[in-house]
Amino acid sequence: MLLSRSKTPGRGSSKIVNFEILALVDAGCKYVQVDERLFARQVADARSFGFEMLERCFHGVPKEVCKIVHICCGYLNFLDEKDHKKADPDNYHQLANEMDQLNFDQISIEDAHCANHLKLLELFEKKTIIFGTIAIA
Repeated sequence: MLLSRSKTPGRGSSKIVNFEILALVDAGCKYVQVDERLFARQVADARSFGFEMLERCFHGVPKEVCKIVHICCGYLNFLDEKDHKKADPDNYHQLANEMDQLNFDQISIEDAHCANHLKLLELFEKKTIIFGTIAIA
């Protein structure tokens, strides 16, 4: 969602997402999830500018609102697509320590396709981990 070929479009989209999140909070929403579909596939970009943009999405959100981030390992373009390459499961391990420091509460990690090693959980000290365990495509 936030990553693109240029930092500029991502910055604009993070401001828009923040505006929408704050509107949801004002309407009484207590749980907000941002789906980030490229961090696990573009680790260097996540570190270079993606984390900053993700932080901007949650800027000004009160502590009592649960902030959740879903990190995908790569969606198919269509159902039953052959030879679709998911992100390397090790990329979650590479991102874990830095993501643990970011300003959100829970991280949802795709596990049905990756079968992550449970040592991944030990890398998170501050986050509640949610594992997606049902494969739908």
